[in-house]
Amino acid sequence: MVARSGDLAARFGGEELTAVLPNTDAAGALHLGHVICEAMRVRMLPHCSNSLGIVTVSVGCATMMAAFGQLAFNT
Repeated sequence: MVARSGDLAARFGGEELTAVLPNTDAAGALHLGHVICEAMRVRMLPHCSNSLGIVTVSVGCATMMAAFGQLAFNT
């Protein structure tokens, strides 16, 4: 799913994961979110602490395209 050489999948918190996808627009990020949700849905992984009894996933997307010469972070 996160397969290009510049892509990065990482644990972001206790139960949170993130995918950093350079050069990916909002439509591409949303598409990958749908792919991830469907992949989890068909696996039906057991999770006894979840009221549904399976592992669930929530996906959100945020994108940013910096303009030439624009700093990503101001100090």
